[in-house]
Amino acid sequence: MSTINVNGGSLSAQMAYLDAEAHHTDDYVSERNLVVTGSNHNRSQFVKRQMTAYVSRQSARAKVEAYQIRQSFSFKELDYRNEKDRQIANKLGQQLANAINKANGTNYPFIVATQADGKSHLLHNHIVFCNADSHGKPIPHGLSWF
Repeated sequence: MSTINVNGGSLSAQMAYLDAEAHHTDDYVSERNLVVTGSNHNRSQFVKRQMTAYVSRQSARAKVEAYQIRQSFSFKELDYRNEKDRQIANKLGQQLANAINKANGTNYPFIVATQADGKSHLLHNHIVFCNADSHGKPIPHGLSWF
């Protein structure tokens, strides 16, 4: 069964984490991010620039510029060595992010990065949500309801 954790912080710290070197590599994991997708079928680099622009539009600097949701899967669910399972994990992350936007009635940009570079090599997603829309408005009530 997948597990989910949520934390908030600066957008730059969230992006730096995604861009860092892989922690543990093997024959199947040679880089940190196995699959990276952006919201609304946009390329992740475009979404990163979009998120930075949106945060800069906030009238007052928010304590939380971005939320990161970690969605982890067991080996019984998905195998990091299987390319199809990597794609499935990423798609599940996109579905979760889209469901969060739908539940809030919003369209906040997000990035889903599927990784398996931990010591256990469990597939997991880092879903980074921008805490600002195109007008700089933060997510209503944050993701505390989640």
